[in-house]
Amino acid sequence: MNNIEELREHAIQTLKKLESKEIDMAEAGVTAKLYESLMSSLKTEMEYHKMLGHLPRIKFLEAATYELKAEKKLEVDKKLIGKRNE
Repeated sequence: MNNIEELREHAIQTLKKLESKEIDMAEAGVTAKLYESLMSSLKTEMEYHKMLGHLPRIKFLEAATYELKAEKKLEVDKKLIGKRNE
């Protein structure tokens, strides 16, 4: 997993697997605990930056946003190019 959106999607897939009985409650519980540990470490990192007075840059939380911004920019660029050709 490279970013928070992938984590969220994995969590949703885990829930679907539990509902369809592809995995049992124990496996889902272990997975949930891992998600919880990951989120706790992100919170700790954010608190550390706050304590130092820094603006945190946490790639795991920002990665998906950067990809979305790049996609939006591409859409805008295509629209602008289209208008120039009209």
